[in-house]
Amino acid sequence: MQLARRFAASLAVGVAVAAAFVIARAQAPSQDAKAAALLAKHRAYVGWQFGDGTFTTMRITGSVTDDKGVTTDKVVTLFAGLLYHATYTMLQRDNLTEHSGFTGKVFWYSSINGFTTPVYGDYAKYLASFTVLQQEGTTELPAAFIGEKTVEGKTVDIV
Repeated sequence: MQLARRFAASLAVGVAVAAAFVIARAQAPSQDAKAAALLAKHRAYVGWQFGDGTFTTMRITGSVTDDKGVTTDKVVTLFAGLLYHATYTMLQRDNLTEHSGFTGKVFWYSSINGFTTPVYGDYAKYLASFTVLQQEGTTELPAAFIGEKTVEGKTVDIV
């Protein structure tokens, strides 16, 4: 019963994030002019945004090196819209691999022993936010200009 409640809660979070994203895309013109201009500048710099058709799938690969320049880990993430599957391989630990992803309904994680579990709660919320950020979905969300801040000696606008 507890597992069913957790699954329902996770599903509700996923549906709420997806619904908020769709609703926000429809409401984007209501944001203030300065925020809209800054997000348009970002969109132009990046050259694409979520759902514009530029990418139907995306593969991001990379590696982790230690301070001696030795590659210790490899990372591969495959995206199809907001759906994704990420693998993290530890080369110096007999190529042990962890997997994680989003099915469209639930975030999940699979440990090195292959045991797969759904991800719930605040970590699922974080993953939803991170996925929208990484997929350049934030430019369509309603935004407001909050002010300016100095970061490493440069003035930046906060949206």
